[in-house]
Amino acid sequence: MSDPDTILKLVLSNIPQGVFWKDRNSVYLGCNRVICQALGLDSPEDLIGKSDFEFPSITREQAEHFVKTDRQVMESGQSQFAIVEPLDRYDGRTIWIETIKVPLRDSHGTIIGVLGTWQDVTERQQAEVALRHSEQRYRSLVTATAQMVWMSNARGSQLQVTPPLEEFTGLAGEQLKGSGWLRAVHPDDRIKAEAAWEAAITSGRSYECEFRMKRSDQQWRAIHSRGFSILDQNGHVLEWIGIGIDVTERRESEHRIQKLNDELEQRVRERTSELEAANKELEAFSYSVSHDLRAPLRAIDGFSRIVLAEYSADMPLEAREYLQDIRTNTRIMGQLVDDLLTFSRLSRQPIRRLPIHPVDLVNRCLEELHSQLEGRNIDIQIGELTNCWADPALLKQVWLNLLSNAIKYTSKRDVAVIEIGCESTPESGEQTYFIRDNGVGFDMRYVHKLFGVFQRLHRSEEYEGTGVGLAIVQRVIHRHGGRVRAEGDLNRGAAFYFTLPEQGTSQ
Repeated sequence: MSDPDTILKLVLSNIPQGVFWKDRNSVYLGCNRVICQALGLDSPEDLIGKSDFEFPSITREQAEHFVKTDRQVMESGQSQFAIVEPLDRYDGRTIWIETIKVPLRDSHGTIIGVLGTWQDVTERQQAEVALRHSEQRYRSLVTATAQMVWMSNARGSQLQVTPPLEEFTGLAGEQLKGSGWLRAVHPDDRIKAEAAWEAAITSGRSYECEFRMKRSDQQWRAIHSRGFSILDQNGHVLEWIGIGIDVTERRESEHRIQKLNDELEQRVRERTSELEAANKELEAFSYSVSHDLRAPLRAIDGFSRIVLAEYSADMPLEAREYLQDIRTNTRIMGQLVDDLLTFSRLSRQPIRRLPIHPVDLVNRCLEELHSQLEGRNIDIQIGELTNCWADPALLKQVWLNLLSNAIKYTSKRDVAVIEIGCESTPESGEQTYFIRDNGVGFDMRYVHKLFGVFQRLHRSEEYEGTGVGLAIVQRVIHRHGGRVRAEGDLNRGAAFYFTLPEQGTSQ
């Protein structure tokens, strides 16, 4: 066991690195088992006497490279270290080996060949190649992007810049390195920009700052700069990477939008002031109508009544009929004044929303219209009416007007039929109420006129009215966020629909 040759063979057989030695003609004199396995040989003896050119797995270019480095070592007498080169194995797989070659000398110091060792570094080489490719992709991306990318060491003392930043500032990279980038920052913003950078370096947190930077055309541009720290596995900062974005156009757009908003708010304030003034004028007009116009109407009606009471016996029948017409028209004029005042107040009257039981409201309206029902054969059908959310007083006015119209326009029917109901549309969060009658109806070609003030589709001699009732209905429903529509057929009846939010739904 103490035989030196035996020990040497054991060492060569167990060492994980490949070991070989060649003569001055680069012919193999020996090797260990690692070399044999790579070349597909059964034993080191199969390698002795052969050159690299004799192995099918080794390409001619590889063999020439191996022989070239052998000669360099033997001719110079200098060792070569860390020679990384590819080697094609006998099984077709290419590996990377890191070779060390030293001159092989005899006992007299004469170079008689070359001694070499190599180690399989394929995994390391692949990792390095992948890293280089990643760096190349990263640098290509940085170069291709129009944004200003920058990098720095952990202390922030070695700022590195990319071509877009150089092109933007018109300064060379050397001028921008370190703290040189501050020379391109507006003097009024330098303290802020530098303080934000120092705070980020101290805390290790992200850097973010907006400042003005001079472009190569000498224009000051708004730059939004952000930087992030790259940490090691222990959470320590390795380096910084960041980007600068020209946000000048964005800031100018924001400024224009803000200016437009300010102008809009000013116009709204002015329009509000004008509306308030108009409302005051309307209130003054309403007061004038309510008092100044009613007074002469009352006087006309009063004196006409006195004349009829005291002098009717002495005047001709025709004169009494004229006075009666005066009183009738005075009453109509008074009703018109009342309707106009009601319509004008609807725009200013605040809405007080409460839960409403429409059935109760409809019944109260029918009680108030009792005088119009007397002597009539009217079949009033009240279906199920779902609760809603509305102003009680305003909604009562809607039902009063619609019911009054239905009673009025069915007056020439022997048997009048009025149907009241609702259609639920839960997906929209609202209820649709309707009232149908079998009265005189109307021509659908003129449906657009129904809800206008003073718009009438029937002569006043046949059906009394001021032409304001349906306009009031529409105004009330619109103020509740609902809709109104009508359907009719001449001499076959009409139907009016309006929508309201369900109880508990806020609008």
